[in-house]
Amino acid sequence: MFLPVLPSTVFFLLAAAAFAKSSDRLYNWIMNHRLFGRFIRNYRLYHAVPVQTKVVSVIFLWLTIGASAIFAVESWWLRGLLVVIAVGVSWHILALKSLTPEMQLEIDQHDEEEDQIFIRHEIHKKDLL
Repeated sequence: MFLPVLPSTVFFLLAAAAFAKSSDRLYNWIMNHRLFGRFIRNYRLYHAVPVQTKVVSVIFLWLTIGASAIFAVESWWLRGLLVVIAVGVSWHILALKSLTPEMQLEIDQHDEEEDQIFIRHEIHKKDLL
């Protein structure tokens, strides 16, 4: 039986925090990952999520929990529990701060600054070799 209870964002943030303490290479990899690097950077800087991400998350949450409740669970109390979990997770997602265009602009500027620092660092490493 599949119960989509834990969102993966928590694990991405945990991985980023662990990598920040242990490995610059892995930290840079996860922060610049093409699929979820932007989400981690957005959350780390503002604790905010784009509205589109909230909407898609809540839709998929209800689709998967609804499918589990209808097709995989026969017990009425377990179906009720799934609905309660879906309501709680939906509330949590929708309660997160929404990323504004101003926040996104600042994140983009911050990313550009970090890219420039990284490029200078790589050039300096090559000069040392």
